[in-house]
Amino acid sequence: MSPAEAWKDIAILKDVVAYRIGLNTSNEIFDFSLYEIVKGLSARRLTTSFFNPFLAYSIYKDLLGESASPTVIDPCCGYGGRLLGFKMAYPTGTYIGCEPNKETFDELQKLAQMFGWNNVTIHNINYQDFIPPPADLIFTSIPYFDVETYSNGQPMSRLEWSAFIQKVIAGDNTYVNVSLSLADELGWSEKLWRKIASPTSHYNKNENIKFEGIYKLSDQNNSIDI
Repeated sequence: MSPAEAWKDIAILKDVVAYRIGLNTSNEIFDFSLYEIVKGLSARRLTTSFFNPFLAYSIYKDLLGESASPTVIDPCCGYGGRLLGFKMAYPTGTYIGCEPNKETFDELQKLAQMFGWNNVTIHNINYQDFIPPPADLIFTSIPYFDVETYSNGQPMSRLEWSAFIQKVIAGDNTYVNVSLSLADELGWSEKLWRKIASPTSHYNKNENIKFEGIYKLSDQNNSIDI
């Protein structure tokens, strides 16, 4: 469900409002405002989020070490969390990425301009249509084809998603962030490099932490059956 759809869902909106004004079991209360209602939707994981830049920083440092100016490729840039993490770790490094969504692409361009990063190049195309140059590392968080709208106002088709994944795993020294369940579906379980943890929604009282994986896919014999 998109944030706009959630906003129009009276049952969800009532739950969010009730929680924000203190009708909950966690003894929390918030100012009652449109801003806090939007935060309530975020707490339910109904708004977009981006890759934690500090997590990205540590992953890049683990994989690239003390290299002074490495070159990385991000097949699916998203909202810039990995870009921020990379430039924190390697200010003179080169970041090359693809972002097919025009609005997101424009915002990433503004981000790079704001910080004066001349060695950041982002292409407004699908990665499967991109010819990647040599790089020290390929690292991204792959989309799940029917969960979000990634470009052209529509979710990715199964065929588009398959082409994207096949292109990603064809690269050398490739690492991807993906949910544990999707990795199992793709047959990547044995390629787990690191398991990462993040908080669940405030509304999830059964589990406080959720886990995802970083999978090493640098083996050219990778294949998937989609």
